[in-house]
Amino acid sequence: KAIGQSNPLASASNRLTVTLVPDCDMAAGSNVTVSGLVGSQTADAEDLVVWGVDGFRSSGRWLQGGGVLTLTVAGGGGGLSHGGNYTVSFVLQNNGSSQQSPGVSVKATGESSPMEYDGEGVFEAMSKPGTSMLAVEGGADPLLVHVPGFVTKAIGQSNPLASASNRLTV
Repeated sequence: KAIGQSNPLASASNRLTVTLVPDCDMAAGSNVTVSGLVGSQTADAEDLVVWGVDGFRSSGRWLQGGGVLTLTVAGGGGGLSHGGNYTVSFVLQNNGSSQQSPGVSVKATGESSPMEYDGEGVFEAMSKPGTSMLAVEGGADPLLVHVPGFVTKAIGQSNPLASASNRLTV
């Protein structure tokens, strides 16, 4: 259970990628809930588009306030298989101000046939890359937001005299 991002810059469109390996089979109709994705500017959506949806429906339910994305296992493909590697991506709009990467967790709510095997998991922390992106330390971690600026900010002039030619250097 891992999560990373494509862009740490403020107010940017940011593709987040979730990789999951279930520890049991999950039938169609089961849910995977990713929580803690706080600080996004993306408004609530019943149908947030997700890509790479092998095993999942092509959209999920997004709740901005708690930073919660709920994905549903699709029918027709047999659900998710124990030990299978499943990757989905979705786009959120980054916050306009700097923030550290929040703690992100995931929970499975399984459905099965027959119904006596239904079950609900507990939220577990997801791993983050912990690597730099765009020269931002930890920039690959989900929803870490960096406001671009300058390391050095200086201005100078060549002549302080009135009415004289003056070259400004920035």
